[in-house]
Amino acid sequence: MDFVAAKSDDDKWTLAQITELNVYPDNKIIANCTVLGRREEGMLKVPRIPIKPASLVYQASEEQIRNTLCLKDKGMYIGMLESTTSVKFYVDPDDAITKHIAILAQTGGGKSYTVGVLIEELLEKNIAVVIIDPHGEYSSMNKKNTKASEKDIEHFGIEPRAYSIKEYSPDTSINPNASKLSFSDISLDATEILSLFPAKPTPTQIALLYGAINEIRAVKENYSLVDIINNVQASESSAKWNLVNMMEMAKASALFSKNPTPLTSIVKRGRASVITLKGVNNQLQQISICKLLESLFTARKRQQIDPLFLVVEEAHNFCPEREVVPTSKIIRTLVAEGRKFGFGVGIISQRPARVDKNVLSQCNTQIILRVKNPNDLKAISYAEGITKQAEEEIKNLPSGTALVLGCEIPLFVDIRTRKSTHGGETQSLMENKKTTTKEDVKMHFKISSKYSAIDKADAKFIFVPCYEIRIKGKIFLFDAIKGNLSFRLNNKIENIRLMLSANEKKITGVLIEENCTKEELFKKINLSFNDFSHAIISLTEKGIVREENNMLLFCLKTIEPMPKDAFDRTGFGFESEFLEVKILGSKILDNLGVVKKAGISLVYYPYININNKLIDATVE
Repeated sequence: MDFVAAKSDDDKWTLAQITELNVYPDNKIIANCTVLGRREEGMLKVPRIPIKPASLVYQASEEQIRNTLCLKDKGMYIGMLESTTSVKFYVDPDDAITKHIAILAQTGGGKSYTVGVLIEELLEKNIAVVIIDPHGEYSSMNKKNTKASEKDIEHFGIEPRAYSIKEYSPDTSINPNASKLSFSDISLDATEILSLFPAKPTPTQIALLYGAINEIRAVKENYSLVDIINNVQASESSAKWNLVNMMEMAKASALFSKNPTPLTSIVKRGRASVITLKGVNNQLQQISICKLLESLFTARKRQQIDPLFLVVEEAHNFCPEREVVPTSKIIRTLVAEGRKFGFGVGIISQRPARVDKNVLSQCNTQIILRVKNPNDLKAISYAEGITKQAEEEIKNLPSGTALVLGCEIPLFVDIRTRKSTHGGETQSLMENKKTTTKEDVKMHFKISSKYSAIDKADAKFIFVPCYEIRIKGKIFLFDAIKGNLSFRLNNKIENIRLMLSANEKKITGVLIEENCTKEELFKKINLSFNDFSHAIISLTEKGIVREENNMLLFCLKTIEPMPKDAFDRTGFGFESEFLEVKILGSKILDNLGVVKKAGISLVYYPYININNKLIDATVE
């Protein structure tokens, strides 16, 4: 891939690139080259007359390469051309925003690393960046890269640094370090509401929704989602229930709020806003991203926010080829019309074949790392018309080397070392040998001494993971598999599932810390009187709240403090099995409506299986 140059009869330099080296038995080495041509009248032209045999061939200088290929000498520094000459490769930031970029690679090909390099350069050019991050990979960019070797730093001429990063998430119970992403529920139109539904609504439901909104608009200008739900509920149509359920789900997701996230805080020059979707269910991902992109595009068209660059990771999930999802339409619109309004898009995917071809074809610059899947290669070659030779090269690209399409000729570029910390490293399945720490020790409730004399051949201990939650001196126990409340009744452990609505969580979040009157509670939470009354009645029927002497009391079952032991396999004579944790402690707290810090610890509840009968092993 090195560049060479030779003079033709008219004393002008012609640039070529070595594509193959052959060593013969007589030790003669012959290089085959692709003639790239020379720059004439602003055009790259290949000479019609070949260079004479036995003409001297020289290694091309940086100036010859840059001038012939019309490479930029400033802009976003992505890496260096794969050659022995140190030629830095730059991408024009204006091209990135107006012509869009696609970064494509198979898993482990260096895709996320390359995206990080691109984001670093955009931020250094004081451009606002918004990242759709399904796996939580980009929040680490707020730290310097301390793992970069001195050799790489010197070779690429970089200086490690941290960047301004702000995290947002539609579900902060799963992503507690992120700020809440929410939108205004004021004056939503029917199209916006219908786009939130996972399934296509029926014509009757559509007509019912439009009719409800028109009725509300006639009497109220700034109506809310609750107003729409109440109006639809009042309808006599049997089609209303699915419609109400869908809107209730949108309401319960807390994605809509009277205090929405300001778009001007998401789009800030020189800062990356990471929309973290790690652990968020697919439906909420689609709803939140669809609403976010539509809001950003509308605001940008009205020049209410600065120009920005949007990074869509795992794009095959948000604009798939053979499926229509809520985000499909808006992403197609962005790549088709965004350039007119200073709204650039980066499409990132490990499965190019599954990305909407209409979206890929709008990306003038494509950065392709190693790809071997035949269908993905076909999708790439179809979009750009790359040569068969380049297609073969893509299969064998080393990690960190990319084929860049969008210049006059395809160019191989060694992606530079990251300046910030890379958060997308592949996790090893093999555990590293390490010293056991206090956190590694599995704590379990103390097992009754009467089980020590049982025949070991017939016994097996099953340890069920549980969360011990301490709030204001009360101890609540929840299993970490289904999230059920566990409590002792008549010397036996019982389990119940708490099914709380968003309004009920607001109430329990207050009462779990202090009892208060209805009037005091109503003042503390932001609910309408109707919603408040319904929630209190529901909680009373579930036995979670009761009223006594004009005070509302929280009645969730607690447990008494129980002694614990640290599990030590060497001193444990029975066969044992620790069940896996299936639900996060933060999710348990969210299901209770607890927003303040609570003491929470993981502890295992022991059962003993004797002749296929499961017995509570803590009972003396």
